[in-house]
Amino acid sequence: MKRSRFSEERIIGILKEHQAGIEAKDLCRKHGISAGAFYRSRPSTEQSKPINENFSGEQVMEHGPMGCRLCWRNSEKDQKFCDNEQSKVVNDPGYWGAPAPRVLILGMSKGNTQSDAMSKSWKNGDYDYIPYMGFRPRLLNVLQAVGLLPDVENLDSRIKKTEQTYGWASILRCSLTGRKPDGSYGASSAQVIPAMRRQEVNGWLTECIASHIGGLSRRTQLVVLLGNDDRYMRVVGKAMKDVFGREYEEHPALSPVVFRAGPRFFVHVGHPSPLNGTFREFLEGDKNAGQGKKREMARLGVAGALGKLSGRI
Repeated sequence: MKRSRFSEERIIGILKEHQAGIEAKDLCRKHGISAGAFYRSRPSTEQSKPINENFSGEQVMEHGPMGCRLCWRNSEKDQKFCDNEQSKVVNDPGYWGAPAPRVLILGMSKGNTQSDAMSKSWKNGDYDYIPYMGFRPRLLNVLQAVGLLPDVENLDSRIKKTEQTYGWASILRCSLTGRKPDGSYGASSAQVIPAMRRQEVNGWLTECIASHIGGLSRRTQLVVLLGNDDRYMRVVGKAMKDVFGREYEEHPALSPVVFRAGPRFFVHVGHPSPLNGTFREFLEGDKNAGQGKKREMARLGVAGALGKLSGRI
C-alpha cells in the first residue's frame, strides 16, 4: 500500500485550518496537495450531505437535495447578497442521477426558475423536473451534437434516481443570480459570468469545485460543462487551476474547450438556454469557425475522454 507523505498530525492540522475558515483552494496551494486528496482527508461529518463515501474514499452522490453548507459555516440564513450586493446566492444545492456517474453534466448554476421550483419541492418531494427546466430538448440537441445520448428521444427518462450512467447538477451547486441595471437579479450569462469573477462568489465557486469535483468517483471519465462563452471558459479555467494546481492540464490542440483536471476530461459545449443567441450556430455552424469549430473540438474531446470515435453512451 502506498504510504501517505502526510502524517496524521499534519492532516489534522490542515483540517483544523479549513474549519477555521481558510478556503480549500488556499489550503491545497499552501500544502501542495490535490483537491481530491484534500476532499478524501475530510471527515464525513464535514462533507456535504447527502454525499457519502464508498470504501475507496470517493464520493457516492445521492439523487435530490444536498445538505451542503460548506460556504455557509458562519450563517444560519439560506440567502446571501455578495460582492456589494452585485450577486445573490441561495443555499439550495442539488444533484440528480447516477451515484457514481460515468458522465457528469454541469450547468453554470440554478437560476430563479429552478431555485423557486427547488424551494417548492421541499414540500412535495418531487425533484426530477427541476434540472434544466424549460430547455431539456435543447440540452439533448447539444449533447447529441457532440456524440452523447444518440438514441435518446427525451431526457426525462435519464434525469431520475434510477439513472446509472449520467449525473446532472451545476458547477456552482447553490443558486446564483447577478444584479441587473434595474436592480433585479437575473441568471443569464450576462449576469452570472461577471458574478463568478467577483471575489466572494469566485471563492464559493472554487470551494464547490474542490468539494464536489475534487472527490469524484474514478468511474467518472467525462465532465460536460454547459457554456462555451470565452469569458466563462476563462473563469472556469482559472478556478480549476487554483484547485487542481499541477493536476490541471490544457489540451494541446483543443484548448480552451477541452482540458484535463485530475484523472478526467472536461469539455465545454454550447449552453442550451433559450437566451443563448449562438445556440443554433453551435449545432449547425461551419466546423472551421466560431461555434461550429467549438462544437467539433468538443466532439473530439468527448470521443477522447470515452475512448471512442462516436458516442453510444
